[in-house]
Amino acid sequence: NRYAAYTFKLPYGNPEKPDYFWEWGTYRAVGLLNNVIDGVNDVKNEKTAKLAEELSAQARAARAWSYLTMAMIYGPVYDPAGANDTKTIPYRTAASPTEANPALSTTAEVFGLAKADIDFALKSVPDNVNHPARMNRCAVQTLMAYYYMFARDFGKMLEYADMAYISMKRIEIAYIRSGTSLAFPRQTLIIV
Repeated sequence: NRYAAYTFKLPYGNPEKPDYFWEWGTYRAVGLLNNVIDGVNDVKNEKTAKLAEELSAQARAARAWSYLTMAMIYGPVYDPAGANDTKTIPYRTAASPTEANPALSTTAEVFGLAKADIDFALKSVPDNVNHPARMNRCAVQTLMAYYYMFARDFGKMLEYADMAYISMKRIEIAYIRSGTSLAFPRQTLIIV
């Protein structure tokens, strides 16, 4: 159902032909993220439980970012004093292509589901990662600050922004002490 994109992202010439961000950007990315979430949970065992939780946390944080961004593009801005009952986008969490798309979610539902994904990620995301496309604790704390900025809870926004800054400084100090490069955290810096 492309009605939401047709309604909120003007000019949108044809509801049967989606724009690039809707079709190729977000929903393709979310499909891959949902595959990761379901996939790691399907193969999780005693030995891989921690890694599976970390990967699921990273994927759920990225999914939350994707949906928050879509909510800002295709729907009305979240209003903490308002009803936020305008239906905007479907918040798909299923990886299976045979499962039907959910109904359009309201702005409040999108924000609630995104916050649940971020809360989950904060519990299990690793402090450090070895690839810039994966979220570490600092990135997820920054994402939570981003969430609170749009939810207009500026006290919480500053709290999570401060946490993210402290996390980033800890990582930076650890790299300096260990002699590794910040650009390539898992590789030793060799000076010839």
